[in-house]
Amino acid sequence: MFLRLILVAIFIILPYKVLSDVYHHDTLRIIQWLTDNSKYEWSGEELPEIKFEDTEVMCEILFVEPPIPCDIGGYYNDDTNQIFIANEPTRHMVEEGYVESVLVHELVHYLQFTNGEYKVVECNRELERDAFDLQDKYVTEFGLPEEHLNDPLFALMVSSCHMMHTSDTFPAGGG
Repeated sequence: MFLRLILVAIFIILPYKVLSDVYHHDTLRIIQWLTDNSKYEWSGEELPEIKFEDTEVMCEILFVEPPIPCDIGGYYNDDTNQIFIANEPTRHMVEEGYVESVLVHELVHYLQFTNGEYKVVECNRELERDAFDLQDKYVTEFGLPEEHLNDPLFALMVSSCHMMHTSDTFPAGGG
């Protein structure tokens, strides 16, 4: 029994703790970069929990009728203060730098929420504009693969309140 507890600690708890510490450090570093490069401030509010999820599950949560294909890299849930990142890169992204790139985008939504931006936008889609812009700036500045840069036309369509049929396609926090 004691050996089983030690094995559980070594193979389950310790890797989770190490992974958690790595993302906590990355989260703080990225938040510092975001506050230095945007209008958003961070005053030590509780950091979001970072979780990994299957794309299909995220699509079912985010969309009333998921598009086919549904290509979501992640989302921020402001109700639970959690960031969900897809287990695998989207079809337009690559493995190298994937988690970091998505984490930047979702941390923008976290900062938008903690800074009250959710209350002043015309529609939730509008929140995507800063998230895409800051993600692209970060990808360029830190030399992440260019596949993590957002397609400008896609970014414009997704962040416009008036280009899509409904503003409810993305919930608050978006993608």
